[in-house]
Amino acid sequence: MKSKNLNNIFHLSPLLICFAFFLLYSMLAIIKHNHFLSGYDLSVADQAVWKYARFETPITTTHAYYDTPIYYDHFEPIYALISPLFWVINDVRLLIFLQVAGVTAAGYAVFLLAIKKKIIFPVAISILIV
Repeated sequence: MKSKNLNNIFHLSPLLICFAFFLLYSMLAIIKHNHFLSGYDLSVADQAVWKYARFETPITTTHAYYDTPIYYDHFEPIYALISPLFWVINDVRLLIFLQVAGVTAAGYAVFLLAIKKKIIFPVAISILIV
């Protein structure tokens, strides 16, 4: 009976670690954004997604190539895919949360890959944390 409980804790611990990182990382990112420390890249992404959400050409005013569509420099179709979310929540913080969720999900995917490759559990957890 005790081994089943320990086994459940081992299976739950990576998710708890990912959830803790998600909370801490998103709090840090939002606090930095609220203190004007977001940076140039977030403004480019925000304007591009906002324009895609309105079915307009994604021309940004903060981009290096002013008054040209963003895909002249970088082709990023993910902006078009996440633009419908701006119909519901029209806030740049949504992009920050999506970034945090992506990084957290990638960490969990690397953990699952480590388990699949038969790496022992403590090392796989260490890989998840790093």
